[in-house]
Amino acid sequence: NLQQSMNNSAMAYHHFGFTINIKKTKVLAQPALNTILLGFYVNILDTPFTKAEHFPYPGSLLSKKCTSEKDVEHRIRAAHRAFGKLIKCVFNNKDLNLAMKIIVH
Repeated sequence: NLQQSMNNSAMAYHHFGFTINIKKTKVLAQPALNTILLGFYVNILDTPFTKAEHFPYPGSLLSKKCTSEKDVEHRIRAAHRAFGKLIKCVFNNKDLNLAMKIIVH
């Protein structure tokens, strides 16, 4: 089970001199669609992990609801920020010609 796996990991980390930062560690439970997950608790050294609503994972944003809504919103915001940075350094740059600006766009 997950709790036993966490206990084993914590013991192994401790054995090698590592510590788990409980304040930075969160847990995200994703039940099957249209189901409710009750009584889900995971802890380390009798300290429960904080439950997360969504979790950043390389290239995406995972949600406890198993939907892509938050991931899509996150990607749109990231693209908006990236495009916004181009305005100053590319599109408002008088040293770049129109053809180059079109290529960047």
